Amino acid sequence: RVTATSTDISLLVDPGSRAIKVYLRVVPGPAPADGAGKRDGLTFSAGDDGRLTDVETGSTWDAARGVATDGPLTGAQLQRVPYVTSFDWAWEDFFPATRFWGG
Repeated sequence: RVTATSTDISLLVDPGSRAIKVYLRVVPGPAPADGAGKRDGLTFSAGDDGRLTDVETGSTWDAARGVATDGPLTGAQLQRVPYVTSFDWAWEDFFPATRFWGG
């Protein structure tokens, strides 16, 4: 069981389809030997161009697949978290300051 209080997760939403992807923010495997960034607790940011990057290494990510496509973590895969949603379409109604990131 994964909960926001016990495990770091990222919730990514496609702004067009509103499809939701949930990933653990921890990249499996040992930390890079070159010190290119830690492998846990990645923080994601979406640029004005819609590109999703992690703050820690600057790697670019494909939000739909959870794969780093460029940068020090290229090829790294985030672990998907299974989830069930009933009212995902209403999230923005309850949380209007939500920022949707797409990939």
